[in-house]
Amino acid sequence: FVVMRTYTAATIAIQSMHSSKPGSMQVSTAPEPRDILWNNIYVSKGAQRTRSYIGEFLVKLLICLYVIPIAIVSLLVSESALVS
Repeated sequence: FVVMRTYTAATIAIQSMHSSKPGSMQVSTAPEPRDILWNNIYVSKGAQRTRSYIGEFLVKLLICLYVIPIAIVSLLVSESALVS
């Protein structure tokens, strides 16, 4: 959430152009605090840790799946391999 000090500043921020491409960014006013389901915002430490481990695993897997084929291609396209 972004909080403005005055109503005028909030109105200017909503109405100003944020991108030169139409429809690429939508700006709207924040919902009323009583409309937010505050219980849904909390994430336990265990869930945070699990999500962190999953994210780290996926990044490492992606790096491995990217580096190995690149290394094989670079070995095949090396100067000595092209000469022979």
